[in-house]
Amino acid sequence: MAHSNRKAGQNRIDPTKRRNDLPANSSHQKNLFDVEVISRNIKEKAKKESDYVFEILDALTAPVLTFSQPWANAIPKRMLDVVPLARMKALLAKEELATYVECVIYIYTRTLEAPMDSEWTDIYTHVSCKTLQEWFGENHWEDTKAPKELDSWLQQKLNGLRKFIYDKRRVVIQRQMKNQKQKEKNTPQKIEVPENNQHHKSKPTENLLFDFTNSVFK
Repeated sequence: MAHSNRKAGQNRIDPTKRRNDLPANSSHQKNLFDVEVISRNIKEKAKKESDYVFEILDALTAPVLTFSQPWANAIPKRMLDVVPLARMKALLAKEELATYVECVIYIYTRTLEAPMDSEWTDIYTHVSCKTLQEWFGENHWEDTKAPKELDSWLQQKLNGLRKFIYDKRRVVIQRQMKNQKQKEKNTPQKIEVPENNQHHKSKPTENLLFDFTNSVFK
């Protein structure tokens, strides 16, 4: 009988030992999942940083779009200088539309080609007066007879232009970034030292045609 009890005792599982084993195995499995979570978090962080860099480059370096490139040199410099500031303001406000100053510049180069209809004239004078008032403290509402508010129809047409400019300029900057990466990959990097007499150049412009007859933004 004593021999039988000793044998039974040998086959008995120590519950304390089993409890001690479980946390170790569970911790090991948890660590495996943690590695996956950390890896995913790193990728998400890298994507956010990449997106942030792109947004900054878009705001500060994307070209100013024009309807007619031959008239780009006629754009007032003070308007071009405001573009990056206006874009940064829109970026902070999480506005995914082109700024009013960009619209003023774009329509301006269109008006130099040919007269526009009454609707686009109202839109142009409206955004021009708002831009001049916001950035330069100038009041031209009475002089231009510009509407201080746009009705829903004209606002939709304006938003169509803003969306067009916003989307197209981002395509341009994406293409430029891709070309730059390819160039850096194929050529050795050089350290360029700017010359002392190098003058600040105006923001480059790029020509893209917008259909003013079918521009309602929904």
